[in-house]
Formats: sequence, structure tokens, C-alpha cells
Amino acid sequence: MLNIEHLRDNRITISYILVVILSTWIFAFLIFLSPNVGLSLFGVVMFFPAIVAIIFNRFIHRKSVKSMFISLFTKPSLKSMIFSIGYPLIFVATCAIIAIITGLGYFNPGNSTLTYILISSIILIMVNLIFVFGEEYGWRGYLLPKLTIATGKSKGTMILGVVWALYHFPLVYLLAKTTGIGNPLLIATIQAVGVFFIAFAFSYSYYISSGSLIPVLFLHSTWNVVNVLILGDIYTNKFGIIAGNIPVINGEGIFGLILGGILMIWFINQFNKSEKYSNKI
Repeated sequence: MLNIEHLRDNRITISYILVVILSTWIFAFLIFLSPNVGLSLFGVVMFFPAIVAIIFNRFIHRKSVKSMFISLFTKPSLKSMIFSIGYPLIFVATCAIIAIITGLGYFNPGNSTLTYILISSIILIMVNLIFVFGEEYGWRGYLLPKLTIATGKSKGTMILGVVWALYHFPLVYLLAKTTGIGNPLLIATIQAVGVFFIAFAFSYSYYISSGSLIPVLFLHSTWNVVNVLILGDIYTNKFGIIAGNIPVINGEGIFGLILGGILMIWFINQFNKSEKYSNKI
């Protein structure tokens, strides 16, 4: 009976992945039939993972509305909040420092003052929580727990990383092609690998959050705002405070790929340690 139940759960999980990937890919290609429409509406795909997850939770898993959103009202651990805000700040700052040292980036603040940057960043992070919910409710709120039960923390994160990368791939490709940022296939591939690596930080945030989705929301929002503000927007080819070759210096570019790959090893080690500890108990 248990094996049958697990098989059913796995089929539902696979169905969820396929529905999200196919729907986002179809939507992306349709809106970019007109470049202007694509540039205006590409952000809508952020809500697809959550919309599909809510539908699955309500009509397939038969969850109540309260149980569907309990992770949003669960108090997070202090450790998870510190990590979720600190990690993107340190990661982006490291990429910026490397860019300056190597001469691949240069300081380009424009007319922005430090006070303006800080205040606008805080406001944007809070507002952006609404948009990142569209991804996080689906990826970490719905999919990651199921993949973790089925395969463990490391393998579950790897699978989610692949799914997340595939979800981004056509959109980044079409945006790069439209904005002329560089070789669209190369840009999309670099960004996809970078997303795969950073998925481990997101999983770590979730695993130490005491079942709360709030830290992951802040991690994602802080990442989106600070990475674009400092290192530029790899989606629309706009410079940040550190200007340069965006696909190289960006946190979702080559620098981010290298740093994320190194840190992934540490996260996998932490996942394995926690699982060994749980098994002993």
C-alpha cells in the first residue's frame, strides 16, 4: 500500500513538473512572437509555478485553503532569516569585487547616492516579495518537499535545479535574442547552469527555516533586487552600479556560475551531514 502511494505521489510530482515547464515554454514563445509584447509580459511566467501548485494542492491533494498556505504563517528560524538576507548580499558583493579587481567591471553609480540606493533597495525587496512568491510557492513550497521525501536533500535539490533551469531557459534565450545582449544560446546556457547552482542555497534556506517559506521569499527577492542593482540585468541587458560585460560579471553569469559551483559543494556536504544525523536519531 505504501509503495502504491509513493508511486502515485511521484506521478503527481512528475505531472506538476511537466505542466509548469510546458505551460511556461508555450507562453514564452507565444508572447515573443511580438518582441514588444514579450519584453512587457515576460515577468508573468514567475506566477506559473505557484498557480499550478495551488491547483494541484486544491484539486488533486484536496488540501484546505488554510493548510495550503500554512508555510507563509510559520515563524522562521533566526538562522534562516540571517542566511537568506546575508547570502545574496555577500554573493553579489564578491562578484562585484572580483569584477573590479580583474578590470572586467567598473564603478558606475551615475547620480545615485548611497542613501538613495539603500532606501530604494529596501522598498524594492519588500515589493518584489509579491512576485517571487509566484516561483517560491511552487518550487520550495510545493516541489522541493516532495522531491526531498522521494530522493533526499541533495538529489531533490539537483532535480529541482534542473527543472528551474529548464523553466528559465527559453525565456532567457528569447530575451537575449530580443535585446541583443550576446549569443542567445550561450547566455541561456550560462544562466541555466547558474540557476542550477544557486538552487542549493535556496534549498539550504528552506531546510533550516523550520518549515517556513518566508526566508526563501526574502532570499529570492533580495537576490533579484541586489544582483540587478549592483551587477546589471542579464534579462534586459541594463548596467548596474558595476558596469561591464553583464553575462560575465553578473551573479547569474560566469562569475556567479563559478562561485555558485564552489559553494554547491559546501551545501551538498551540509545536506548529507543533516541526513546522517537524522538517521542516527
